[in-house]
Amino acid sequence: MNTKYGIQIASAGALALTLACTGCGNATPSASTPAATTSATTSVAATRAEPPTAKTEEQKVPEPSATQVAQEGNVADGGSFTVDIPAYWQGRVQWSASDGMLKIYPTGMPNYSLIEIEQESEPSMEAGDAGSARVGSVQLGSNSYAEAWITRWAYFATLPESQIASVLGSSDAQTISSLDTLVDLQTGGAMSYSELASNASTAGQVDVARADEFLTTEVIPTIRAK
Repeated sequence: MNTKYGIQIASAGALALTLACTGCGNATPSASTPAATTSATTSVAATRAEPPTAKTEEQKVPEPSATQVAQEGNVADGGSFTVDIPAYWQGRVQWSASDGMLKIYPTGMPNYSLIEIEQESEPSMEAGDAGSARVGSVQLGSNSYAEAWITRWAYFATLPESQIASVLGSSDAQTISSLDTLVDLQTGGAMSYSELASNASTAGQVDVARADEFLTTEVIPTIRAK
């Protein structure tokens, strides 16, 4: 059972699966709010409480940083690394980054990532399974690696609609619409939901090499240290 990035997915061929919502893999993080309460102080001379002091500059609620909100462009910035947005994705995806994690997702769909790239001190030994997998590792420098993980949407597209809906947490119509977009973008147009869902006898089976080819040839090779 693989639980990378909050998604619990049965191994290849198993149809029972659960999405453990952490914002699903994944909503855009917001700036935290520091404590800003100033306790009353006691005047030694008058032995009475003084009124609370005004907020200092440090106590003011910070604005979200540029990397914590949805971004668009031809190059995605993960903090310690960048990755090129391929032509097939341009104008169709957004990205956000926080704490060394870069997430690229279809425009307006922050809970459903196309790829997540995280800076690590060493390469991962995990490979994942049919539903969630590590698809690349790029050395950025000494003790610094960019590890690329995906939720393989082409795999989910082969499952019965009732199970797909439970994973995506939406109605049937929304589910199919979401998977059309997710499969199309993640495979660079090489696969479609209608193609994968047309044969019930192949439920849970997907050509992994074909599903991942776009990412492994057009996205991962462009990851580079800043």
